[in-house]
Amino acid sequence: MSNRLTHVLVVEADPREADRLRKRLLDARTGAYAVSVVRSLQGAIARARGVPVDVMLASLSLPDSSGLWTVEIAASELPHVPLIVLAPDDDENVGLAAVKAGAEDYVLRDEVKGRALARAIRYAVERHRAKHELRQGYATLRRAFEGVIRVITTMTERRDPYTAGHMGRVASLARRIASELGLDEDVITATHMAGLVHDLGKIAVPAEILSRPGLLNHTETDLIKYHCDIGHDILAQFDFPWPIADIVHQHHERIDGSGYPRGLAGSDVRLEARIIAVADVVEAMASHRPYRPARGIEEALVEIERSAGSAYDPDVACTCLRLFRDWDYHFLGEGDAGPGFGVTDLIARG
Repeated sequence: MSNRLTHVLVVEADPREADRLRKRLLDARTGAYAVSVVRSLQGAIARARGVPVDVMLASLSLPDSSGLWTVEIAASELPHVPLIVLAPDDDENVGLAAVKAGAEDYVLRDEVKGRALARAIRYAVERHRAKHELRQGYATLRRAFEGVIRVITTMTERRDPYTAGHMGRVASLARRIASELGLDEDVITATHMAGLVHDLGKIAVPAEILSRPGLLNHTETDLIKYHCDIGHDILAQFDFPWPIADIVHQHHERIDGSGYPRGLAGSDVRLEARIIAVADVVEAMASHRPYRPARGIEEALVEIERSAGSAYDPDVACTCLRLFRDWDYHFLGEGDAGPGFGVTDLIARG
């Protein structure tokens, strides 16, 4: 901390208790504080938004908020201000619950004095700063990983013109489905990132096989199916913060066990892979192929509807159908980003 005074915002409805807290802070020999006092949570939010506040010392019994709601609202509205909760003298569990809810620390009211209070303030500020730096580091690392994913996507799509735009469109639809399902942000991001590289493994498949009109023989079909294993093996070399390699490995599995490469079924197939499976089939059927024109969105949706609950996760399928039929979802850049490619469609053609 710098040499300037540490600004402590006391949030206490009882005037006498607020004055006692202010005097204890000003009299503390182990800290140099500037103290502001407000009597409500909304007053604290307004004050902290108007002037720099280093730490907030708050009661859990306020006119406009009480209990853990105070912690949750403060954490949401003032994420940059560490919170220390004033817990009842006879119930330390309240303080522990507040810390679990997002407070940096707690002090019992009869401990609001001298070194104990100064130590709580110093540690709360330092922990909050450390968490902020950790979040910044994670965000930087995440951007770097996202950059790697996009480089891999570009490299893959440049090799095969029939892939151009396909993985991006699948990733966008998969992300939207995951979002509509109400999944956690990390799961949504993992789904999107895996969607961007789900066909990476076809980089090992000869281009003439990928784009050849007509039926494929058994050996050629097996070679194309092997793209799931190749993609997994490439991506497993990176320590991504998401399980991208596993998702890519499973994106052709089906919940009835009819998929590949391992014939997984039901919940053994990752939810992210189940989402990409639906998005992949819709985009593949709706896009042009070198051996046939695009079949169109409606035919793709009929296929998803027909196999919902057997091949495809019913919740994922229902969400996808609702996006297109009720909410008028469409693939961005259709007709501009180039023809798509779908391994499912390629194997099943004819």
